[in-house]
Amino acid sequence: MNMELDVERDWLDELEKFISRWESETESIKQRTLDPEECGKITDIFHRDSDGLLVRRPVGISDEEIFSRLERLDGKLGSALAMVCISSELKTTKKF
Repeated sequence: MNMELDVERDWLDELEKFISRWESETESIKQRTLDPEECGKITDIFHRDSDGLLVRRPVGISDEEIFSRLERLDGKLGSALAMVCISSELKTTKKF
């Protein structure tokens, strides 16, 4: 039982670090201009990492709250990427 709690606690710590890292990355993305290929790579990395985290989720941890938090984070990241990718496309278009 104690080991199960340690596993859950460790996983929740890892989740918090993941969310914090991607929230920070999302804020940093807003300050940059990226081409659509870079935006796609960032999205792929986020989904790969979040899926990997979810696969290892301990049985005793509720799905609802975790999925909700990750969906909100995915939405924020998607919005930030949409802003900077559009900016990049407009800059490319203006050159021609």
